[in-house]
Amino acid sequence: MPVTPWIARALVLAWSTALLTPLASAQAPQWTQYQADSSHAGYVPVTLDPLVLDLRFEKQPPTDRELGHPIAMDGVILAQRRRAPGLGLYAYDHISGELLWTEDFDAFGPSVISDPSWVPGAVMVEILKGSYTSEFRTFDTRLGVPYATGYGLHGFTSSGCKAPSVYKNRAYLASGRFDGVAAREIATGDLIWDYDSNEVENDWTPAVDDDYCYLYLEGKLHAYDRITGVVEYKVPDPDWTGGRHDYSTPRLGSLDNVIVGHSNRIMSWNRNTGVQNWAVSGDWRDPSAIAHGMVFARGYSGQVVALSELDGSFLWEWYPPNGDEIQWDILVTDSHFVCSSYTDTYMVDLGTRSLDWQYANGGKLCLAESNLVIAGTYGILSVFAYREVPEPATISPARMEYYVSTLPTVTITGEGFTEPGEIEVWFGDEKADQITVIDDQTLTCRPPDRGPGVVDVTVRNTHGYGTIADGFAYTPSQQLGGSFAIGEQVELGLQFEQGHGIAVLFDFGARRSQKIQFPPYIGDFWLESYQILFEVGSWPFGERLDLDFQIPMDPALIGQEVQVQSAIGPNPRGKQAAFSNLVSFQIQ
Repeated sequence: MPVTPWIARALVLAWSTALLTPLASAQAPQWTQYQADSSHAGYVPVTLDPLVLDLRFEKQPPTDRELGHPIAMDGVILAQRRRAPGLGLYAYDHISGELLWTEDFDAFGPSVISDPSWVPGAVMVEILKGSYTSEFRTFDTRLGVPYATGYGLHGFTSSGCKAPSVYKNRAYLASGRFDGVAAREIATGDLIWDYDSNEVENDWTPAVDDDYCYLYLEGKLHAYDRITGVVEYKVPDPDWTGGRHDYSTPRLGSLDNVIVGHSNRIMSWNRNTGVQNWAVSGDWRDPSAIAHGMVFARGYSGQVVALSELDGSFLWEWYPPNGDEIQWDILVTDSHFVCSSYTDTYMVDLGTRSLDWQYANGGKLCLAESNLVIAGTYGILSVFAYREVPEPATISPARMEYYVSTLPTVTITGEGFTEPGEIEVWFGDEKADQITVIDDQTLTCRPPDRGPGVVDVTVRNTHGYGTIADGFAYTPSQQLGGSFAIGEQVELGLQFEQGHGIAVLFDFGARRSQKIQFPPYIGDFWLESYQILFEVGSWPFGERLDLDFQIPMDPALIGQEVQVQSAIGPNPRGKQAAFSNLVSFQIQ
């Protein structure tokens, strides 16, 4: 069917270029301090399958009293008892549960120790000695050999402190009732800087990023230069009601924000300027975790509450069964959130909020070293092996010419590649070969030989699969997008070798019933007849071209099928080109 008239009067073309930029490679999850890392967001980028959680071991340190926040790293799970008797650290092998070492602080006279933190090779705690004097101590992770000790801080109060916040080989500590916060060199224990406050209470820790150390104290959000301790800002909370018990651990979100709580309020502040973004009040305690654009908090009625990270609006709430009440910080993954009462731990699907898993031990949580760790309220340490579903994130190179005789080796980065069992990589519906797993975050493979087009890349193991949508292009390739209704814009994305010429062809009606070939053109041709939609002799601006064109507002076109195929190569008019895949759409 002739189409030149409507194309001539109505086609509006605009193009843009974009080089394909790989994402940063994923990192193995670690849980090195309170709520995972120095952002205290409580988020671990893994996908869990609750059907294959296996109990590795359960241990009970020499106490039936509450355990502190656990950490997991270097093949070690570290549990802690904050108060005497049984005051100390207990290091277990993360697979066998063998007790590697203990550090008993009862004999040294302190009454309280902080939760532990970790840097490669060493763990650290702050311990209270005497009325208001504390020490900062570090130990070898696997051997328990003591390293540096720092002295001279005024101690924290009797409820203890959360773990020191660790960032780039420095520890940032909530240093007690009189000295508000301090920075110490981990290797030596030397004091770098500190801030004095007469209003600080216990059981909090600062948040730290590359620039600042953040505190919420004395009714103000504080930001100190991480290196020098110089004050960047102290911004008053306009709704602060006063009182000494105004500690709150800040959480760093994904929007350059700091999330803090006070009484039954949760607030978001701009991390760079200290300007308050929003503040909301409700039936909830301090924020507990931040992930997927949501702020997770425990409700005063025992529920888990989710607020929008963007504006604080209420999203949903989840109540544990049988009137149970969530007591401890919440852990969030890509598939579930995990929370605990005094007696039980619950794993809840993020999308459906269905209860997928429950275990009769409740306490403080961490997720690392392929383990879910529950440091129980009544002194029992439960460690479950989780089976990680692969999560591919990037692929390089992300395209190849489909007609080459030698297939390239591609590198895929992500997580969960070393789980037991066979691992497979699929390009669309065809399987790759020569798969080599380098480590948990890296594998290589050879793509299958197939025709032109863009395909999903899927990494699969016995527990599930993860996919990079439209992850790989056999070029020259085409993709359609946009809207196919009259008056709307259709998008055509092309990928090809930089510098090649492009001829985009189209036709109305059905495609050929059988493919044909026109040597020396490479590949299969599917159009019955064609018109030239777009042509350029050489495209020097990258490996991608995006075209937008508008369908006329003509009801007579509704129902028409449009076929599009391109010839792309060094000289399409001179028959030095390959045919792309065929794409089609029906005008609506």
